[in-house]
Amino acid sequence: MSFYRTDEFLESDNFRRWFLRAGVLVAVFGLWLTWFLVAEISLVAKSDLARLESARSVHTVEAPVSGSISVARVSLGQSVVSGELLVELESEEQRFELREAESRLAARRSELEHILSELGIESERLQAERLSADQEAAEARTRAEVDEVEARYARSELEQLSPLHDAGLLSLRERLELEAEAQRTQTEAEAERQGLESLEAEQKTVDKAIEAQIARLRREAAITTGEIEDLAAHVEHLRHEMDERSLRAPVDGVLGWVSNQQVGSFVAAGQRLAEIVPEGELRAVAFFPVSALGRLRPGQPARMRLDAYPWAQFGVLSGEVERVATEPEAGRIRAELTVAAEPSSRILLEHGLTGQVEVETEAISPALLVLRAAGDTFRSRDRSAVAATAGVG
Repeated sequence: MSFYRTDEFLESDNFRRWFLRAGVLVAVFGLWLTWFLVAEISLVAKSDLARLESARSVHTVEAPVSGSISVARVSLGQSVVSGELLVELESEEQRFELREAESRLAARRSELEHILSELGIESERLQAERLSADQEAAEARTRAEVDEVEARYARSELEQLSPLHDAGLLSLRERLELEAEAQRTQTEAEAERQGLESLEAEQKTVDKAIEAQIARLRREAAITTGEIEDLAAHVEHLRHEMDERSLRAPVDGVLGWVSNQQVGSFVAAGQRLAEIVPEGELRAVAFFPVSALGRLRPGQPARMRLDAYPWAQFGVLSGEVERVATEPEAGRIRAELTVAAEPSSRILLEHGLTGQVEVETEAISPALLVLRAAGDTFRSRDRSAVAATAGVG
């Protein structure tokens, strides 16, 4: 009886243990299944080619023309302000030519002032001559009209008294005197008319001479003005060449790169002499594999680890995707990200720092991840089979 009870007790205890183990296994499996179906895993796109760059474009200082360096005021890390002289190329020949052209330009301008002054004098002279001639002509015309009136009166008187002479009432002497008076007044009237015509002809000759002088001066003024415009354009061109030989900073910033050219070195047109990194906000530029295209979106969170600052000691930079290119560049996709360090971080952000970037593209469940992996595997097999079939064919 005691032996039977002992076996029954052992069987009951084993059943409880088995049930407990099964319950634990079911619970663990249920938790795992819940995690497998419900939990979310963040997928990231990684880039090992990333660096910090100025949000404003880096400006390259290039030699616009060929020449020897006469002044060099550049050093690596130097702060510059807009308009500051950095490099000057030899320009003595251009400076001499500019002075000569400016001297010729000043002479032509002085000559034009003299011509315009003489032109003004001749114009005033023409007006004065015409005014004087008009007055003289008016006086001569008045005298001619008076003489004409006197001549008509003398002829009328002679015609009226001639019958008296025929009747013996007027002596021969008186008739001759009347005829002489009529002849005199007629002659004076003719002389005044001829004088008026001569005065008018003389005035026309003077006017034509003055007008010819004015026309000549105007031609000279036009020619000189054209020469002045040509010289002014030439001077402007020489000044532009001089300005091109003086390379100045286009923006405020820091010289992030300078060439090793010294004073006396010859540089070719288009040769890079320095690069100016503008001061201001920094951004991260990362290059991702082409497979990331379509998964990267503006606004996605990102992290950046800097090579110069071990992340375990200094932490990482946080930010988000700002812009994503849609065309590959050298087999990679370019993305621009905004980044910032924690307020308490000891990281000194500066242009050119390199590192790695991770972007959280999406969050999916483990089950969906397994399905995607299986789908990728099947697609790879199908592609291999098609390639093999194509190779056999």
